[in-house]
Amino acid sequence: MLSGITVTHIAVCLVVLTLLVFAPFVGNAFVSLDDNYLIYANPAVQNFTWSNLVHVFTSYDPQLYIPLTFVSWQINALVFGMNAWAFHVVNLLLHCANVVLVLLILRRLSGSLFIAGFAAALFAIHPIQTEAVLWAASRKDLLSGLFFLLSTHAYLRYREHDWIRKWLLWSIVFFALGLLSKVSVITLPVWLLGIDWLQKRRIDRQMFLEKIPYVILAVIFGMIAVYGKSRVLGSSGSLVNVLLPAKSAVFYLQKFFYPVGLSVIYPYSGQASFLMEFALSIGIILALMVTALIFFRGKNRLITFGIATYFLLLTPSFTTFWKNGFLYFASDRYVYLASIGFFVIVALLLRCLYGILKPTGVHVLSCVIIVLLVPVSWAQSSVWSSTEALYRNVVLFYPDSVMAQTNLGLELQLTGNLKEARERYVRAMELDPHSVHAYFNLASLENKEGHPAEAERLYVAIVDAFGTDQVGTASDVRPFLWLIKRLNDLGRPADAERLFKKLETLAPAQLEEAVKKQNEIDAAN
Repeated sequence: MLSGITVTHIAVCLVVLTLLVFAPFVGNAFVSLDDNYLIYANPAVQNFTWSNLVHVFTSYDPQLYIPLTFVSWQINALVFGMNAWAFHVVNLLLHCANVVLVLLILRRLSGSLFIAGFAAALFAIHPIQTEAVLWAASRKDLLSGLFFLLSTHAYLRYREHDWIRKWLLWSIVFFALGLLSKVSVITLPVWLLGIDWLQKRRIDRQMFLEKIPYVILAVIFGMIAVYGKSRVLGSSGSLVNVLLPAKSAVFYLQKFFYPVGLSVIYPYSGQASFLMEFALSIGIILALMVTALIFFRGKNRLITFGIATYFLLLTPSFTTFWKNGFLYFASDRYVYLASIGFFVIVALLLRCLYGILKPTGVHVLSCVIIVLLVPVSWAQSSVWSSTEALYRNVVLFYPDSVMAQTNLGLELQLTGNLKEARERYVRAMELDPHSVHAYFNLASLENKEGHPAEAERLYVAIVDAFGTDQVGTASDVRPFLWLIKRLNDLGRPADAERLFKKLETLAPAQLEEAVKKQNEIDAAN
């Protein structure tokens, strides 16, 4: 047994463990994936002014509504400047706070210090958490997670302290702050109902009435989120929308057990063999989960609660498979909170071994598991040391990723490795002849090397390859507006007009917004 050890002791150990794993990597640089346009190249973050504060509360990022996250970045930049280490340090501190909150919440829900401590330790240092902790742009996942957990903790205090209303009010306030950080915490009201069920609360009118403020907030922010992601929701086919959530849920489970081959990009191939390969495994694993739910339902509610938590907290990510013209089936940061459900199940099953291994043996085994995870997390953390390292890791495991090949080529071009950059662009174009990003980058390289005729040929190829998948937001339109002007300058008005008509037909709303913004920029200059 854990005699003499308190929650405070374990909390301190967990914070030290978390710092041991991730603190060596807070010196990592920014990466060009989202960090650029969200943070270090974003005027709204660089300058903390009243107008910029208003801007972040009245705009998207461009798809997510995350004003409070932007405010945290603004304060970061104001206090420490645009230094990457400072952004990483704040991320790490947020994660440490979340680890302690997970410990406190699970201690109340499970009644077991071992289950709470071991599950919180897995949450703290499992390699799949690396992306959320060490990616500066993933602040939104950590910050929204913090308020989600604070809201839950306040709700539990409300339940435990004679229904003192101030705790319920704080829970609602924290939920609102979480939604302002990232709307992915929208499932909190259902999670709280799950907690009521877990604690065998009597189902009555009061139980549902006190959830009304949560539901109202969820509906409001849900509508804001749908508006911002309206195109994303409709970018992939109905079959993909059904199959990818199941595949991603199974994929994360696989990575929990075997955290090797983690990547910032998990591209969806769309091949028939791909679907057939996972159909059987998805069916088997989901069947096992349903069996577990039925078998344990009357014996241990925590198992059922853990399974439901995993799927419930993962659900908001099922509308985010389509990004920047590419389709992905998973992202490690999306499972940041959902992992709590899985880790609870693992801890509970390990505790079931008390009768076989004795408590001391189980505690030793749990320590061995944690120790084995540390070097794996270190290795994954090193992947985030630079943009080049990040994309080389993607290409290592997913060599057919068009986005990874293109972005790696761009990073190599920026660092002067033009030969390999060209090879990466060519490879991306071979993988997808309609990948206009690779055409743009290769045309830039050709101009830099003094081959204007080849660059002009690539400009025309972009017009031929252009399709609706290349434009999701007004920001995506801007390169094409530049290209229209460039084609006119090169004496190719017919190609310029052809591209403009494609934009008018395939992305009229984005074109209108982009032209409006460009006119505002021109007027300001």
